[in-house]
Amino acid sequence: MPIRVAIDGFGGLSRHFLLAAQAGGFSDLFEIAQINAPEGTAAVANRIKFDSIYGRFHGSVTHEGNRLTVNDLPITVTTEHDREKLDWAKADIDLVVIDSSISNGGAQAQLLLAQGAKKVVVAGRGSETELTLIPGVNDTSYDPDDHHAVATGTAAANAITPLCIVLNNTFAAVRVVYTVVNPVQESASAADSIGAGRLSTRASWRNIVPGSNALTAEVVSLAPSMDSKLEGLGVTVPVAPVGWLTLSMETERRLTRDDAISCITKAAASDSFVGVLGYTEDAQVSSDFTGDARSLVADLESVAMLGRSLVSVRGWFDAEWAIACRTADLVALVCEAGIPGTA
Repeated sequence: MPIRVAIDGFGGLSRHFLLAAQAGGFSDLFEIAQINAPEGTAAVANRIKFDSIYGRFHGSVTHEGNRLTVNDLPITVTTEHDREKLDWAKADIDLVVIDSSISNGGAQAQLLLAQGAKKVVVAGRGSETELTLIPGVNDTSYDPDDHHAVATGTAAANAITPLCIVLNNTFAAVRVVYTVVNPVQESASAADSIGAGRLSTRASWRNIVPGSNALTAEVVSLAPSMDSKLEGLGVTVPVAPVGWLTLSMETERRLTRDDAISCITKAAASDSFVGVLGYTEDAQVSSDFTGDARSLVADLESVAMLGRSLVSVRGWFDAEWAIACRTADLVALVCEAGIPGTA
């Protein structure tokens, strides 16, 4: 019997997770049975039907009362503002997905567990208390008996970490420098807002906004071999939903451009990274990757060498749809591993 899953908070990532879960063929593992959205059933239905970036949903969406039906899948919608009043056990919900635009886990995840959820998955960046799992990097470390709250991590971390791992395992990294160009996210402000000098309060659709180096710490936590070797910076630009990155690695082992390209293409076809790491040989722009499920699509034409030990690789990632797909993958992993207390 499929695991019953609920979504707490219905932001953009939740919408895409719902659609990715339906498109991914996970019905034998889990089903989305409940959505908690204070905005109400009609608002949830409208959010599913229309999206300014990804376009109109071409499936079937109907609603009546607190019942939503998406492509013949019945979903109960609750509108509880006070999450302490939610009783997941009473609703027969085993796993709850939190939209990171609503909460990044932490105390919220612990509250959901206390309210009867057996497992919690944060769609996006989690807190320090959640184990972040990235396919091909550390997903084998998941232990169903110990890990009750897990997270997918940021889109940038999902994009850059597999590339770091693949190149480092083959050529042995000495130093790595990156730049990540992030697209504007749902929570971004269209106009300046009040803040004590924080750049995140500036109008995202009118500025290139420098970010922090928080990504470095996130990648190192996922790939400890990068500790003291990795540094870089992210910026946010007024475009959505696709981001771009460039990674330059100085290596211990000498290599050629063809060696680097072969390393990437072989990894993309491996069991560890198939469907997660991809590549293209075509000249493309960001909008060409809207709706691409892969965490990173490396641009092979951009691979460049400086001497025989400095390689540079660029690539594209859809910061919303790819993370929605990784969330569906992570929920499937948790369900496949078994949830204690479920049949």
